[in-house]
Amino acid sequence: MGRAETWEEAERRLKAPFPADEIKWRVGTVSGDKKKVRPLAYIDARALQDRLDDIFGPENWENLFQAGPSGGVMAGICARIPSDGDGSWVWKWDGAENTDVEAIKGGISDSFKRAGVQWGIARYLYRLGTKYVPVGPRGECYAFSTGEGSNRLACYFTPPTLPAWALPAGPGKITDIENRIALFKQEAFKEIQGVKSVQALKAACNFRYAEAKEADILDEIGPWLKELHEQKLTDLGGEK
Repeated sequence: MGRAETWEEAERRLKAPFPADEIKWRVGTVSGDKKKVRPLAYIDARALQDRLDDIFGPENWENLFQAGPSGGVMAGICARIPSDGDGSWVWKWDGAENTDVEAIKGGISDSFKRAGVQWGIARYLYRLGTKYVPVGPRGECYAFSTGEGSNRLACYFTPPTLPAWALPAGPGKITDIENRIALFKQEAFKEIQGVKSVQALKAACNFRYAEAKEADILDEIGPWLKELHEQKLTDLGGEK
């Protein structure tokens, strides 16, 4: 696609979803009975570096690491667009604690990715709101192990399918804004029609509003979602 010529273009491309095969998954929480896990999505540092290279060019961005104020690592990412304005460098910072495994390397990687989120890169992954999925002896991602010695058993999980708004535009995926809206409406309608209480309705609608905002379709979806909320609220016997 070439390097961004303006900051407006850069912002749009920085926030764009990643292909599904570039998304990694790890365990966020484990259910009390250890039969399910709540997976969390993330990208690795190489995906972040590639995006910065694509948008700014390798010579127009850099990073810096320093010790955090109370331990851990602070990471800064600066970038510039020579053709826009005065071409000055812009910095964004974030930090992370050292990790349990490969503490320093893990802290550097986590802080770098968090600094990327400050730029909007993969920020949408925080809004996925993934639900618990079952674990078993087979699956795509390692979850945890149980037992000791010869009784040790590795448990795995299969991550959920990414929603339509969390996939990039392209052949075979979402090709235009009309398809994004149609797929969003289909998923939201099914969820909202299935709720059984006013409290659940409120939670579902708030989640869908956040999804629409992240997918840049809130202006198109907002009125429809409000009408759907009011109709379902009437069905549940609640007050508008």
